Amino acid sequence: MKYNVIILSVQTVLNCFMTTLSRCPSPELERLDAVLDLVQALDDNLCILDTETTGFSRSSGVVELAYVWLGVDGASEAFSCLLNPEMDIPDQAARVHGVYNEAVSKAPTYESVAQGVAYIFDNAAVSGFNVRCYDVDVLRNTSLRYGVSLQSPNVFDVRDIWRGVHKTTKGNLSHVADHYGVTPGPAHQGMGDVITTARILEAMVRAHGIDILLPYLQRNRTSPRPAHAQVMV
Repeated sequence: MKYNVIILSVQTVLNCFMTTLSRCPSPELERLDAVLDLVQALDDNLCILDTETTGFSRSSGVVELAYVWLGVDGASEAFSCLLNPEMDIPDQAARVHGVYNEAVSKAPTYESVAQGVAYIFDNAAVSGFNVRCYDVDVLRNTSLRYGVSLQSPNVFDVRDIWRGVHKTTKGNLSHVADHYGVTPGPAHQGMGDVITTARILEAMVRAHGIDILLPYLQRNRTSPRPAHAQVMV
């Protein structure tokens, strides 16, 4: 399956896709049949996302946002974009993800995607690797800086699944991918890490079964999911 690119409602983000500001604008990702079955069992849309940021703090700015949306109605879409964090990107962070100040000086700001992120939090279980302890908080804090309050989303953290199933507190994304024999995407690039996480989740479902994974869904969202949610970002 090739996932189609989502275009956000703000024109500047469309422009972002049409330039080099998107490092992975049209990802090729094989069909994830096991994950699609999992989505049906969760009875919730699933959004596997990743952020690259200005640092390690939960108050860091977002320099890249990427996700793959897998809908309970069968819809599947992908998005990846660099963002101007409107704050300095320290060299220590830039050396990790490769996004330097010059690369995002003319990129859209987080304000252009804030409402889209709110829609995701309202209408999907947010998944990723360590999203519960990092990405969700970063996105909530960043959204608040732009006047958008996010409710707590349902969370389905692949790192939590790994730690719970294997009874360990160790294992980064690369290690877990290697354990499951997964071919990783480009490391520390938003869409690259999303692809790696999606492939790990596919391997987890096949290795352990849906029933083992379902208890790791944290249901935090207070508003109900629409019967046929469509990404409005």
